[in-house]
Amino acid sequence: MIYPGNIIGPQFDKSDLVDFKFKGATLTLLLPEIPLETRRIDEVSTIKDFSDVDTQDWELTSEDDPCFTLVSQKWNFEDAKTFDDIASCWVEITLVEVSEQMQQSHMILSKSALKKYFLDAFARALEGEEGANMDNPNWPKKDNAFNYKCIKRESLDWMQIEVCFATGSQPSPLAFIPIDNRYVLNISFHMSSMHYADRKNPYSDELISKMEFGLFDEYLQSINLRYTSETLQRIQSFN
Repeated sequence: MIYPGNIIGPQFDKSDLVDFKFKGATLTLLLPEIPLETRRIDEVSTIKDFSDVDTQDWELTSEDDPCFTLVSQKWNFEDAKTFDDIASCWVEITLVEVSEQMQQSHMILSKSALKKYFLDAFARALEGEEGANMDNPNWPKKDNAFNYKCIKRESLDWMQIEVCFATGSQPSPLAFIPIDNRYVLNISFHMSSMHYADRKNPYSDELISKMEFGLFDEYLQSINLRYTSETLQRIQSFN
């Protein structure tokens, strides 16, 4: 990753590779090295094989689907000349188990079904929400499908939307990747500008937001997902 100005941060070419196994696929993720510091967040699931995992004790999403965090990291960025803290990025990679009915129908392996399922879920979760940005046509909301973006892949397309994690913050990217008929991977980035009491951050919020989305795109490109032949046959029958 080439960062703007004098900003330095995690480099993907210096990352560890971690494999997660599923019945219908094998997933490889990059895990950038996190410096040993007091605010260090670098948590990775000790479970690597989810082929026959019991999800009964997992946390639940707003749709009551079991979910489990595979990776939680905090990436810090600083200015190479002044050593000022510039921004931080909270990275969450979560596994979501869809309902038994959806598993049996294999519908999550249909790109149109995946899109409808998650857009409907976000519309329900944010129903009735009002804010100062609702009149902004570019602000992610139900009317513009949360700025939906199709991420083209050879076997099965992924989807990306935008969400606002906190009041007063800018929209951040969120991606959904179908793993097999049972699981969907949820990847979220949330970057925040850092300020000092006596001076303003020399890098604008717009530049930091642009860096966030660029970093997100680059990270998605690094993900290696290999479907089994059976899963590929299911995907081809839907798409």
